[in-house]
Formats: sequence, C-alpha cells, structure tokens
Amino acid sequence: MQLSNELFFALFSVVMVVAVVWFMRSASRFKAWAKSRDDQNEGR
Repeated sequence: MQLSNELFFALFSVVMVVAVVWFMRSASRFKAWAKSRDDQNEGR
C-alpha cells in the first residue's frame, strides 16, 4: 500500500508533535526527580 505524500506528511507531523510533547513532559519530570534527589542528598 502506497501512502500519498500529503498523508505521510500529516502522520509524520502528528508523530513529531507527540514526540516533542512526551520529551518535554519526561524532561520536566526528570528535572523534578533530580531536584528531589539533590534535596535528599543535602539532608545527609
């Protein structure tokens, strides 16, 4: 099955948006996790 260029580009755009949103969410979660880890280390 051959996808038309327009459909392929639309799918690619959706995938890229989802990847960027997931990356931003995981990056902020990682920063919060690293901060909480630093706080725990400061307490010791």
